[in-house]
Amino acid sequence: METPPTVAPPLAPISLALLSAPHFHSLTSDPNPYWRQPFWVPTPTLVDTPVLSLEQRLEDMMSRKIAEAMSKKSSMLQFMVLEEDSFFLEVMAVPLPQDFKQPKMEKYDGSFDHVDNLKAFVDLMRLRDTSDAIMCSAFSPTLRREARD
Repeated sequence: METPPTVAPPLAPISLALLSAPHFHSLTSDPNPYWRQPFWVPTPTLVDTPVLSLEQRLEDMMSRKIAEAMSKKSSMLQFMVLEEDSFFLEVMAVPLPQDFKQPKMEKYDGSFDHVDNLKAFVDLMRLRDTSDAIMCSAFSPTLRREARD
């Protein structure tokens, strides 16, 4: 059974009194009559200025915090690497032996405990009677990119 098409009800006749009302002509001469405008349009001075200034202050604060963290990280790295009695110099001075092979183990990606990964690596290297300096040189390739960063 077909449903009959819906038909719009006839429009009510417009009263001549309404057409002759003084406000009707002033509204129709307006290029943007009120019925085409949104209910409320926020003015830039009421909403945008405080929000923009707050956003700007947040961005400034975040950039300062990031800069502080980066400077602390780089100064700590310089301290650790450039310290005179650092283990770094010993590690860099020891070459890997010609017959050295990386231990066969799963690369660490950060999804499981890093201490377990480090212990497994050290145990495998101790079985081969490897020095600490060689262990340090050989550890980085056991990490995936996510874990190195």
